[in-house]
Amino acid sequence: MNILVVVAHPDDEVLGFGGTAHKMALIGHKVTTCILAHRADARKNRPSYDELMRNIKKAHEILGIEEPILGDFPNIKFNAIPHIEIVEFIENAIIKTEAQIIFTHHPNDVNIDHCYTSLACQAAARLFQRRDTVPRLKGLYYMEILSSTDWAFPGRLNQFQPDTFNAGYNIIVYAKDGFQEKDIPENIKLYIGDIRNFSFLNIKEKIDYVIHMAGVIGLNKQSAPSKEEYEEINIYATAKLVNQCQKHNVQRLLFFSTINVYGTGCMKIIDENTMPNPSDLYSKTKLKAEKYVLNAKNIEGKLIGTVLRIATVYGPYMKGNYVDLIRAIARKRFIPIGKGMNRRTLIYIKDLAQAVMKTIENEISIGRIYNVTDGNIYTLKEIINEIYNALGKKAPKIALPENLVRYSLRFYEKIFNLFGKDPKLGEYLINKYTEDIAVSGERFIK
Repeated sequence: MNILVVVAHPDDEVLGFGGTAHKMALIGHKVTTCILAHRADARKNRPSYDELMRNIKKAHEILGIEEPILGDFPNIKFNAIPHIEIVEFIENAIIKTEAQIIFTHHPNDVNIDHCYTSLACQAAARLFQRRDTVPRLKGLYYMEILSSTDWAFPGRLNQFQPDTFNAGYNIIVYAKDGFQEKDIPENIKLYIGDIRNFSFLNIKEKIDYVIHMAGVIGLNKQSAPSKEEYEEINIYATAKLVNQCQKHNVQRLLFFSTINVYGTGCMKIIDENTMPNPSDLYSKTKLKAEKYVLNAKNIEGKLIGTVLRIATVYGPYMKGNYVDLIRAIARKRFIPIGKGMNRRTLIYIKDLAQAVMKTIENEISIGRIYNVTDGNIYTLKEIINEIYNALGKKAPKIALPENLVRYSLRFYEKIFNLFGKDPKLGEYLINKYTEDIAVSGERFIK
């Protein structure tokens, strides 16, 4: 894939995109930067021009990216240049690199050159609509430049949020009752309903791609649905959706499953070849639903389904045990249990969004199963320490013995059971806390 990074000044591409650029280059993508004011001559502590050029070249060599496209626009004066000149320069860079994806500044950056670069990129990104010879752009991404993006004053336009504008895609959300339009961007169409009653006949638009994320999960023992609810929503509603996708000639169907289908305590790195061993109703029903998706075909008889077994997702609006853990640490109501060496696999919600886009755009994924992770495996102790660091607190040096906590919870649970009651605390909590699941996402990354 050809990636174009359009920035105002030298070093912006490193600060805003350096790590991602290096990772993209390592897996075979062609990354080129376009630096509009490459001389940066308004900077007080700027090195000589020759030294600056050597630094740019060296930085790009380290990142493993292509030679940059350099512009001579005046530094900190982009607002004084005719907009069309910057747009045309970026358009030429798009043509030269055959760019499929563009990364650039957020339009709300404090630096005026960043703002005008972003606006010019948004105009240039529409080049494929004006010229038939230019391929459709797959995406325009904003990036954060520390000391510029994060210095934007509250209330000034729209605040930066890591997000994506996907050129050419019209997005429709079908969500359960309670989901509100204010929760999604204005350009996304929202339909309210129950997945069990879903019908394409109620959707006015032609659907090409379906991303099936709906499902029921018990976040804790008290909120766990019945077996019938698990089966009705996770299995039968999925089977019904697959049938409708086939009838309406949907081209791609992505299904959100879970790495929990492998079970826990495997004591080895799990990959897609590992035999599933689900231990709860959620993962058991998800595993059964996968089979319907993998067998789904369009009218021409071609497979359309891909299963994404997703690691624990964290980020804005997250729910579940990690939220409880963060709150407990923040309120000083948490003491670690055991050594914390059991392993966990995670993915950030924005990385998951990128994984979905990559799957849609790559036909090799059809009919396959992928574990979707951030590529790392963490110990619970590492996660807990990071939470303490993020909250500006010191992690405790002591931990409660695991067996002592386990026996205490077991005794506590039995006492309640004697009186016919189900306690909020029980041995299931320590089982959840100490579970070990280390999953490889290497197949997807490749």
